[in-house]
Amino acid sequence: MLLNSCVGRFVNLQLSVCSSIKGSLQSGSTISWVRNFQTTSCLHKVVVARPKKTKRRTNPVTYEEIHPPHFIAVRKGFNSLNTSNLLAGTRSGETAIEDMFIRKFIEGTWHRLLLGKLIIKRRANLIILSGFFHQSLAPSKFYFLQGYTEEILAYVLKCPVKMEIMTCSDRKALVVTHV
Repeated sequence: MLLNSCVGRFVNLQLSVCSSIKGSLQSGSTISWVRNFQTTSCLHKVVVARPKKTKRRTNPVTYEEIHPPHFIAVRKGFNSLNTSNLLAGTRSGETAIEDMFIRKFIEGTWHRLLLGKLIIKRRANLIILSGFFHQSLAPSKFYFLQGYTEEILAYVLKCPVKMEIMTCSDRKALVVTHV
C-alpha cells in the first residue's frame, strides 16, 4: 500500500513538472532540452583522491598519495593484489570483504604502529601482508604480534597468512613532501 502511494505521488509529480515545462514553452518549439535537464548536484571529478592543499603546506603526503588513481600500475602498485577481479573471476566479493576485514584487524591489532598503507598479496592459497611499522615496541613484542596476527588470520580465513614487516624509527620517514 505504501509503495503504491509513493509511486502514485512520483507519477503525479512527474506529470505536473512535465505539464508546467510544456506550458512554459511557446507553441511550435521543441522540448529536446527537457531530456538534458539534470537535478543532481555537480560532481567535481578533478579533486577525487587528491590530497587537500593547505595555505602553509602543512599536510604531509607520501609517495603513494602524490600520484592520482589513474597512475596505478604505471607509477605505483595496487594495494591489494589478486586475480579474482578479472573477467569471470570467482569470489570477487568475498575477496574484497576479506581484504577489508584484514585491514581493520591489522589497524586494531597494530594500533598506531602501521605507518603507510597495508599491502595484501594473494598467491594461490597464501596471503602475504606487508607494510611499514613504527619501531616503538621491543622486538619480542613485534614477533609476538606478528605470530598472533598470522595465527588468528589463518584460523579465520582458512588459509596460510604470512607477514612481511619493515620498520622505521621515524614516523615521518615515509613523507615525501608537504602540500
